[in-house]
Amino acid sequence: MDMLPYLSEIEYAATESINLMWKEVEEVARLESELKPLAQATERDYRQAEAIAMMDDDDDGISTLLHWDTYFGVDKNRHHKEEEVQAAAERVATHQKSVALIAGSLLQYAKQGLSQVYGSPQHWPGWAAIGTQGFGNIILQSRNQTMHWDTPPLRV
Repeated sequence: MDMLPYLSEIEYAATESINLMWKEVEEVARLESELKPLAQATERDYRQAEAIAMMDDDDDGISTLLHWDTYFGVDKNRHHKEEEVQAAAERVATHQKSVALIAGSLLQYAKQGLSQVYGSPQHWPGWAAIGTQGFGNIILQSRNQTMHWDTPPLRV
């Protein structure tokens, strides 16, 4: 098979993968925009709780009031916001991995096409290099890295 028929055959899958990847990129941006104010609110509450704790009052009534107000107010809110921040950060990380996996599938399409058309990597054309690496080598190594992202040690 030649490259043009191969590309024609996978066009739908590649196009849909690219569309899905952009959707995930947008979701990461949306989640990060939610995460930022939560993180800022948590930091603000930490500073507020610290400021209240540093107040030095001789009046036991005000000290006790501030203690319980902090416990049931700022500190409780901080705890819940901290949980929200953690959950939002986990959602961002999950969607970032999704983007990487989709990008990896596109690299797999490219690797499969090169292999189907030209056979083993030794027979791939020596297209213009990117930096010091040939195009085919970049496709192959990038695809391998995305497929084995959790297998240390990483090699460059």
